[in-house]
Amino acid sequence: MKKLLFIGSLLLSNLTFADIDLSQSYSGDILAGYSGIGASTNYIRYSTNKKIEDLNFLDYKYSYINSLNKQLVDTLENDNKEIEKIVIVNYTKFKFEKYDPNIFSILLGISNSHDNKSRAGFKLNFGNGKLNDFKERDYSGQFFYNLKYTASEFNFIGFLGKNEIKKDEIKEKGFYYGIYGKYKQNILDKYIGYFDYLEPSFFIDTTIQRYNTENNKDSKKSKINNSSVNSTLGLEGNKDFVIDNANIKASVKTGYNREFLEKKKYKFINKKDDSKDNIIGELGITITYNDFIGFNTSYQIKKSLNTSDYIDKVEIGVKFKF
Repeated sequence: MKKLLFIGSLLLSNLTFADIDLSQSYSGDILAGYSGIGASTNYIRYSTNKKIEDLNFLDYKYSYINSLNKQLVDTLENDNKEIEKIVIVNYTKFKFEKYDPNIFSILLGISNSHDNKSRAGFKLNFGNGKLNDFKERDYSGQFFYNLKYTASEFNFIGFLGKNEIKKDEIKEKGFYYGIYGKYKQNILDKYIGYFDYLEPSFFIDTTIQRYNTENNKDSKKSKINNSSVNSTLGLEGNKDFVIDNANIKASVKTGYNREFLEKKKYKFINKKDDSKDNIIGELGITITYNDFIGFNTSYQIKKSLNTSDYIDKVEIGVKFKF
């Protein structure tokens, strides 16, 4: 039944975007960067002070899923909704200790041409790589909706996927699904005064997900449901600069992060998440030149309030708009 729903959703989305005219990118009337067709590549690296033997497969997969959702939100928050239809292909190299999948993606989105404030669509992802001596293949889909006003923004993502890792006679299948939401609101001048150096806002994001694992060893099958509800409440500051033909956006974030299902997050290995309370800090910069080529980089650290553990993330990306 789940497979039928997955395939049916993809077919429905396919029909929705069947009328996208890719030939418009060759029209002489369209300025560079405004055809709606783009390409990007990213490098994402996670590291931690934990010993490798203390990490488990779910640590890697939760980080993998989180990266896909955050990457999509970053795309939508920097999206030009005056372009009605967009098609973006992406290659991402993901690295977390000995887990290093290559991710190939395609995004299709359509905006509301009446007010240019919202965009909806889907993104398909295919990952393949290795975890130690195991080979993995991962297929996933994300369905998104973004609504942006002058002082607030809302993102919603529904996602589902399946993966398989195997080595010799050992095979493990997984199926995951969930929702992600983020709301951001500018902090108005009348409440805190005027800032010359940044535009402050508060945000809250939440991920609700389940990761079902299936072991297939010695002709015996077993299923275990791992569940997570994770939320962050924080502050964000942004500052935009314009230098010649380059638009520069600098950002800083900080917040409190909480895992609400710490006893169910790692049922696969019968382990409790010891780092349920965390502090997050992030710095980022995005540079766009002539609305054609862009460069972004960011650094994030997530420090546990319960233990001495921390995990950090570095991301570097380049994008082109045709």
